[in-house]
Amino acid sequence: MVKCMREHADKEHIVVPYNPGNHWLTLVINVKSNQVFYLDSRIPSDEWGKPKIRDYSLIISILDESLDKHLRAAEGYKEQRRVAFTHHTAWTCTQQPSVTHVDSMFATTCF
Repeated sequence: MVKCMREHADKEHIVVPYNPGNHWLTLVINVKSNQVFYLDSRIPSDEWGKPKIRDYSLIISILDESLDKHLRAAEGYKEQRRVAFTHHTAWTCTQQPSVTHVDSMFATTCF
């Protein structure tokens, strides 16, 4: 991720596919504003059909560490505290029907 951030530092957004386990979603990363938007077209539910919160802790940790390393590698960077992204994990997105398996199509309708 650090290499990706470095190579695309001139871009406003970096769009990344991510699979936290049997489902693809889209991450839209804005390095300049330190924000990540999670576009998830399938909210998980428990055995009673109630929505569950998806665990993004692994990718959040990877992205935050990558941002910190990316910024510290920049010439003239002087921030002492660790810098992290603001993670927007509850972004409203069109929900795909449970019978479909076309994750990417539904994730693109979030914009």
